[in-house]
Amino acid sequence: MSSPYYAVQLERGLQYQDFVTDYLQKQGITITNHSSRHYQHTRGENKAGMEIKFDGKRKTTGNLYIEVAEKTDRDNPYYVQSGIWRECTEYVIGDYEIIYRLPILQLRKVYHLGTHREIEIKMRTSKGFCLPEKTAQLLAIAVYYPTLSQEQQNAKEADRLNQIIASSEAAQVLGEIKHSGQKNLFD
Repeated sequence: MSSPYYAVQLERGLQYQDFVTDYLQKQGITITNHSSRHYQHTRGENKAGMEIKFDGKRKTTGNLYIEVAEKTDRDNPYYVQSGIWRECTEYVIGDYEIIYRLPILQLRKVYHLGTHREIEIKMRTSKGFCLPEKTAQLLAIAVYYPTLSQEQQNAKEADRLNQIIASSEAAQVLGEIKHSGQKNLFD
């Protein structure tokens, strides 16, 4: 039996899922959601391979909560894998101001590194880790800003891509220095 808190959070998540589905449709990405629990558990949330999550605390924390386990009742001692362990290829997360499309395989690698703070939410129905938005910006397949004009969104995406290129170039240069046997400032 699920708790009233779980029911409220589920409805909140479903409304956000509908918002994202409608928004991505306008971007040319069609998502057909699976309605039954059986299909969601065996084939994923939708045919697009996207696990969609609402993060109501993103704005105040500067982090995204990446779920790894859940349970419907806080009194149940057992968690089941969820979030990034579902049958999907993308983890779509955000709020009504920003939407991140993150690759599941990269999030799983980040989780296995063990370098990000793992938490259990206060209601003890979900476990996950905190991914800084700066990291999400670099990992993202795409980032959308639904409240901005298309021109403003394009400018933000161009800035994000330039940051990725700059960070990739910096990492490559540092890697080349390290492999050449030269000392660098970070050793």
